[in-house]
Amino acid sequence: MPTLLIRLEPENLDNADLDLRYLLPDQLAASTDGALTSEGYDYTSSDAMLLYLSATRSMSGPLLDTVVRFVETERVLGNDLRRAAVLATSEATTVQREGFTVVYGKHLLKADLFD
Repeated sequence: MPTLLIRLEPENLDNADLDLRYLLPDQLAASTDGALTSEGYDYTSSDAMLLYLSATRSMSGPLLDTVVRFVETERVLGNDLRRAAVLATSEATTVQREGFTVVYGKHLLKADLFD
């Protein structure tokens, strides 16, 4: 099942509220008519938040376009996600950390996607 990973850089958020781990996936699920479902979250050693979402269809094309448009136009808890979000996709399951391709916000990464 395709997977979307959203990495949020806390230093680039105006409001790094932990509720983002629930609100952002819920809002993305609503904006994609249920094509995305939360699969949990994790944190990196640098305190970046990792949000995992499974997709009912390929993450390329219209679904990815919808997610990018959301990140570029919506505010969640007052945060401008363009400044903090890295998007990566994979055809692998959420359990695996290999196989992700960064598709948005690569300039925000200082190291590996999971560091």
